[in-house]
Amino acid sequence: MQAQRYLIHLAHEKLEFRIPELESIAQLFGKQLGNIWDKRFLSYNARNGDGDIAAQLEMGGSLRSHTEEDGTRCPYIVFQDVNEDDIRNLMSRSVFGKQAYEIWGHGPDYDSLKTSIMKYSSEVKQKYFSYENSFCIRVKASGRKISLKEQIMKIESLQGQLPFAGAVNLNNPSNEFHVIEDYGSFSGKKILHPKYVYFGRLITDGQRSLISNYSVKQRKFIGNTSMESGLSLIMSNLAKVKNGDYICDPFVGTGSLLIAAAHFGGFVTGGDINYNILHSRGKSSRVGAGYREKDETIHNSLRQYSLGDKFVDVLLHDAARNAWSYRERKTNGVFDAIITDPPYGIREGCRKVGTAKEPLTDFSEFEVHHPERTAYHLNHVYSDLLTFASSTLVPGGRLVYWIPIYRPEYAEENIPSHPNLKLVYNCEQPLKKETSRRLIVMEKLNVSCQGSGAVNMKMFSGHNAFRDKYFKVSKE
Repeated sequence: MQAQRYLIHLAHEKLEFRIPELESIAQLFGKQLGNIWDKRFLSYNARNGDGDIAAQLEMGGSLRSHTEEDGTRCPYIVFQDVNEDDIRNLMSRSVFGKQAYEIWGHGPDYDSLKTSIMKYSSEVKQKYFSYENSFCIRVKASGRKISLKEQIMKIESLQGQLPFAGAVNLNNPSNEFHVIEDYGSFSGKKILHPKYVYFGRLITDGQRSLISNYSVKQRKFIGNTSMESGLSLIMSNLAKVKNGDYICDPFVGTGSLLIAAAHFGGFVTGGDINYNILHSRGKSSRVGAGYREKDETIHNSLRQYSLGDKFVDVLLHDAARNAWSYRERKTNGVFDAIITDPPYGIREGCRKVGTAKEPLTDFSEFEVHHPERTAYHLNHVYSDLLTFASSTLVPGGRLVYWIPIYRPEYAEENIPSHPNLKLVYNCEQPLKKETSRRLIVMEKLNVSCQGSGAVNMKMFSGHNAFRDKYFKVSKE
């Protein structure tokens, strides 16, 4: 029996994040993605004498991406040595995955596609051709809009290869099939013919709907720096959050990252130095909304999504002297993942408890003392964060966090490091021409290695170091 292959259509956004998300989800289900999907993104070009792809597959070759030499830009991933349950598991978590298909045929043009469909396993195809199964066929295109007239013509051209006997049902078919045309990257020119065509049975959709379901636009409690829902969910996937995990955000703000982690089953906690945010005081971030109401809290945000049972607590704390002490521990850690977005001076400054002045009063005379706050430099922020993660993560637990980047000064070796944390992913999200931010994923190695975080980037030294560069670039 011919080996089955599957295709996942990915959203064409945040390109560097897509493969790390899928790899992390696969690990949650006990799979190593590198063993089950084809990473050889080689261009197919018949003029170069590569021959018929269907023939290559019969000879044991792998299906290859055809549109981009750089695999991170291709909207399609082909899986092999995998079953349908594995694909469903991936799509049950993936925010980037749009649809997943069982591939019946493929080729650089429709003639090749027809030949490939005919050579696909009759044993697999036959059960879908019965009178009992209704069906529909749709045409999907990447890189071009296809008119309804064109779609009908292309579907009708495949009738000889697809002897469906059941009724056509466009609303609720037993099985749905798609012709998938890939026109490559958009070049501004109208392309009449696809570079490659697939035909497959639709298996399931991904989790794109979660982006709108958790949109901050509908959330009552937000702040200036509330993380967008899509990125929050992706960060939880990269952290490999699962049911029963204990998750922490030491710069919790309005709790967007906790909501995403709770959606995937994590019990969530966090802390912040901003008293007003945690106690629903001060003005709302919404234009014209006035002052915050008393019920604008992180706990109520979780309740809004029926996730209140996942809330542990949030603490008023100083990240430089965090509430979860990182003194030498005899345990195997506390948190399964730490997911956070430290402030870096654009919309919110980073502060810690302290003063540049000599104290004039003996604070012990007062029953209540509200300490002064001082600048918390980025190099210290990241050094403390990595040290905290090294101490409090369980072995194999992940730290997922953002760092701001001034591109002219960036080098990969300057990413914050710690002897007990392994760098797993480093993904860039551009902000402006010379600035961006990078999502860093690190994994705890063991519990015996001691040491502190090291930050070697000049751009992190001094108060408002990145902020000054950011706004200098903006004005130029």
